[in-house]
Amino acid sequence: MIVVADSSPLISLARIGRLDLLESLFERVVVPRAVWSEVVFDGAQRVGALDLPSANWIEVRTVDPASPILQMAQRTLHRGEAEAISLAFDQRPSLLLIDEQIGRAVARDLGLAITGIIGVLIAVKERGLDRDPVGLARQMQRKGVWISESLIELLEQV
Repeated sequence: MIVVADSSPLISLARIGRLDLLESLFERVVVPRAVWSEVVFDGAQRVGALDLPSANWIEVRTVDPASPILQMAQRTLHRGEAEAISLAFDQRPSLLLIDEQIGRAVARDLGLAITGIIGVLIAVKERGLDRDPVGLARQMQRKGVWISESLIELLEQV
C-alpha cells in the first residue's frame, strides 16, 4: 500500500521513536516537500525531527505550484496539508495520512481515502507490530501530541 503523509502522523510517531511503524505498515510512504520542510527544518529543535532524514524509505516529492487542487486547498489549509492533499489527489495512493479536521474534510470531499494516527495505531495492532496501541497513544500524549480521550477509548476497544 502506498500512502501520502501529512506532518502530524510523522511527528506523532517520531516523537516516541516509532517512525519505523510506517515502514512496516506500508509499501511506500511519500511526503510533499512542504511537509518535509515543516518537520525537518521548521521543527529542527523538536523531538523526532532528526529521525525523518535518516528514514531513507520516505520519498519526498515536489508538488506543482500551479495544481488546481493545491490552489484550492491553500485557501483554507496550511501549506503542508494543502500539498499532501494535492499530491494524494494527483498520485491516487491507497491512503492519505492526515489528522487535522479541516484537512480531512477537504480530502474526503475530493474522494480521497484517509486515516490519521489512530487509524495507524489500529493497523499496528491488527498487523501484530505492537500489542499496546493505547500505550503508544499515551506515550504520544506525554510527548505533547494531542489525542482526545474518546479516541483513546476507541483504541481500547481494538
